[in-house]
Amino acid sequence: MSGRSEVVSCIDMSLGEGAQAYKEGRYEAAAKAFEEYIKTDGDHLQAHLLAGKAWQQAQQYDKAMAIYQHYYTRHPTSAVGVYHQSLLQTQLGNYPKALTLSELAVAVEPTHLPSHNAMGFILTQLERYDDALLAFDKVLAVEGENAYALENKGYTQYMQGAYSGAIHSLTACISLHPSSSTAFAHRGRTLMALQRYRESGDDLRKAVEAQSEEGGTWM
Repeated sequence: MSGRSEVVSCIDMSLGEGAQAYKEGRYEAAAKAFEEYIKTDGDHLQAHLLAGKAWQQAQQYDKAMAIYQHYYTRHPTSAVGVYHQSLLQTQLGNYPKALTLSELAVAVEPTHLPSHNAMGFILTQLERYDDALLAFDKVLAVEGENAYALENKGYTQYMQGAYSGAIHSLTACISLHPSSSTAFAHRGRTLMALQRYRESGDDLRKAVEAQSEEGGTWM
């Protein structure tokens, strides 16, 4: 899921009051403004996504789900609306519901790679590691340098105890996305499991440094 700074950098300022309110952190006002915009352009994808994100930031999750469902209702052959519902349920820890939604997203639009990646992540949370790896491999078969799929695959391999594979996947991810705090953290923990403590310490330090630049914590 996109962080706030990533969302802000991508906002189309032609969306008017909602865009400005989102940038200022006035999320409920932003969501309401985007909803008004949607009344005039019911097919505008970014207005839907920003309204949903704003309601999420305001912790009004039912309203966010309703916005994503509205987009799916208007565009039933697009995975986007269901995919974002799945991400929100994942954020809330409702993994069985999230899995059902991600499966629907893949059925609706089988070529939508983010939905396959999301499904794999959810399956990992449900400890269905073999199924998760199949989902990530579907992404990587099409887009071999997909950093998100490589990171998630590496984490799943770590959880499965397949440490050599985990290091390979996570190293590939880091080569593509060298500022990923979570990839360094996952690789550090994998190296620790292999009793490679010096290398583990280096990676965990890099994870902290990368996260301090992003803000927040990966712990």
